[in-house]
Amino acid sequence: MLMNTSNSEYMIAISCVTAWCIAQLTKGVLFCRAQQRINLQYLIFGQGGMPSSHSAFVSALAFSTFFYQGLSTTSIIAFALMLITLRDAMGVRLAANDHAKAINQLNKTCFPSKNFSSPLCELIGHQPKEVAIGVMIGLICAAGASLWR
Repeated sequence: MLMNTSNSEYMIAISCVTAWCIAQLTKGVLFCRAQQRINLQYLIFGQGGMPSSHSAFVSALAFSTFFYQGLSTTSIIAFALMLITLRDAMGVRLAANDHAKAINQLNKTCFPSKNFSSPLCELIGHQPKEVAIGVMIGLICAAGASLWR
C-alpha cells in the first residue's frame, strides 16, 4: 500500500489537480450550454454550480492520501479538511447565495430608480447533489492515481 514518498506525493497532487480541472471544465461547459454562450471567465474561475470543484479537489486529496498512506495522521487530517470544506460548500456558502438573492431582490423592489453598479453574485454555494458529484469526481481521480503505480 505504501509507495516511494516522492512518487506518492506527486500522484496525490496530480489527482487533486486533475479532479479540480475535470470539475471546473464540466461546470463551465454545463454553464455555457445552459446560457447558450461561451463565458471563459466562468469556465475557468466559476463559483457554485454543478459539480463542486472544491469538493472534487479536497476529496481527491483525502482519498488519495488514504490510498497511498493508509490510515495515518495525514489521511485523518485530510478527511477532516474534506468534511469542513463539504459542510462549508453546502452550508455557509449556500446561505450566502440565498442572502445575495434576497439583497438583489430588495434592491430591485425598494430602489427601482437607483442604478447600482452590479448585482451581488448569486451563484456561490452548492446543493448537496453538486457536492456529491464533486466528491465522486475526486474519488475516481484518487482511485485512478492510486492504480497508476
